[in-house]
Amino acid sequence: MVNAALRAPVVAAPEEFRRFERKFPVEPARADLLAAWLGHACLQAGAYPVGRVTSCYFDTPDWDSYFASIDGDHEKRKVRLRWYDALPATGPVTAFLETKEKAGFATWKRRAPVTLDASRLRAGQFERALPRALLDSTLVRLGDFEGGHLRPAVVISYLRLRFVEPASGIQLALDTHQEAWPAGSVFTGPVASLGPPVLEIKGPSLALPPRLSALRRWVTVWSSHSKYATAVESLARVLDPRRL
Repeated sequence: MVNAALRAPVVAAPEEFRRFERKFPVEPARADLLAAWLGHACLQAGAYPVGRVTSCYFDTPDWDSYFASIDGDHEKRKVRLRWYDALPATGPVTAFLETKEKAGFATWKRRAPVTLDASRLRAGQFERALPRALLDSTLVRLGDFEGGHLRPAVVISYLRLRFVEPASGIQLALDTHQEAWPAGSVFTGPVASLGPPVLEIKGPSLALPPRLSALRRWVTVWSSHSKYATAVESLARVLDPRRL
């Protein structure tokens, strides 16, 4: 018998986040030291200070999101399905359909939770887990009306440590152990490493409080690093090289 919770996936009210965002590559040998320093200078963030983040990114058949990223377009847009920590073997699981728009350093992220079949996500059956009608209708609810040509592209997973600077509320996330694989083969497809750890800083402005001034000792210069673009390039041979 089909679980009643999976007959009609549940879509709750969307959330919106507006902030400035920067990314800094971190030398792998210094990642543990940086994590320790962040633990001293900041507070652990909320109820989930550490956990694995996994996202299935969607793109058009012509890889429009990828090219917008590598071409350095001032305005960019990404659509992804995201879930946290390990998936159960079967049954319903809560994931989040997200749209992320970026203009320079400013980002607007909107997301809505959806209840999906965990076994289909584990098998890489994203178009069955998130049927086209549900994908498009949820994107419309998120204010995105361009979902018609999107398809699952790649999956990216990493371990995230979350911190918050107490005086300013600036959020910091240190992402390590980054991996990617083609969207249709979660457990059987080639896995690519996405390079060095990345520190993401997210806040209401680009200014950093004095408490975080020492970050310059731990990170390299600011980068326009894109996990998604890096994943596509790392997996180009097994995606669709005719279109790259």
